[in-house]
Amino acid sequence: MRGQVGAILLRDKRIIASGYNGPPEGAKHCADNHCDLSKPCTHAVHAEANLIAFCAKYGIATMDSTLFVTASPCIKCAELIVQSGISQVVYDSNYRDDSGSNLIMSSGILLYKYSPTLKINWDAE
Repeated sequence: MRGQVGAILLRDKRIIASGYNGPPEGAKHCADNHCDLSKPCTHAVHAEANLIAFCAKYGIATMDSTLFVTASPCIKCAELIVQSGISQVVYDSNYRDDSGSNLIMSSGILLYKYSPTLKINWDAE
């Protein structure tokens, strides 16, 4: 019933990390926690934040990489993207609030909405 968002991070056209939206490590998933699935989850970690935290935990450099994500980032994830040095973001669908997209663009990060004819600027990595 909730959004299913995934993210992958690429450098030199290779996947270096992935993330998905879900509970923090060790916490129960909403379906296993008797949550009201008709309401927004208050403790889910967004795919982008999960991916960036994974990179920090395991020492994976995010500088000058490309992020592919299901939905355009929310403002909090956009802040993490800017701070992590990711150079471009490709998303499939629009998030309900475009403030994250606005922050990414105003920070000089390339932002693309996916289309089958999209040509990625791999030199921007």
